[in-house]
This record gives sequence, structure tokens and C-alpha cells, in this order.
Amino acid sequence: MSRPPPPPAPTHLLRSHSAPISAVYITDDNETIYSGDAEGTVCITSTRTLRALALWKAHTDGILGLEEFGSNFITYASFHLIS
Repeated sequence: MSRPPPPPAPTHLLRSHSAPISAVYITDDNETIYSGDAEGTVCITSTRTLRALALWKAHTDGILGLEEFGSNFITYASFHLIS
């Protein structure tokens, strides 16, 4: 039995995150990529230039989801209970 071919090489790597990416949202018009990582950082990337438009620490814990809500943007993250 032969091995499957290797996956194709990526055409571009988004290097804005230093932690593993845990959530991605692409806008309906395919103009913007929103990504969040395991350390709570969110990045907004243009699909035209493939450059970060904004990068900020949105949460202290990992990002679980990102999405647009009308003209706003929502992020939600995990949290740790301290007993």
C-alpha cells in the first residue's frame, strides 16, 4: 500500500502569534482574518496585504472564539477559577 502524498506547502504563514492559535474567524467578504491564541492575544490581519492591522492582549486566558456582531467584534475566552 502506497503512502498518501504530502500536504502542499503553505503559500503564506501568519506569524503574529507566539502561542498556538486557538480560534480563527474570516469575515463574510473574505477581507479580514481574526485570530486568537492560547495566551489571550487577538490579531486582525488583512487578506489583501497579509499584514497585521491590529494585535492586542484581549484576555488573560486562551481565546475560545471570535466573531463579528454587527459593526462590533466579540471575543470570548476560557477562565480559571481560583479556590
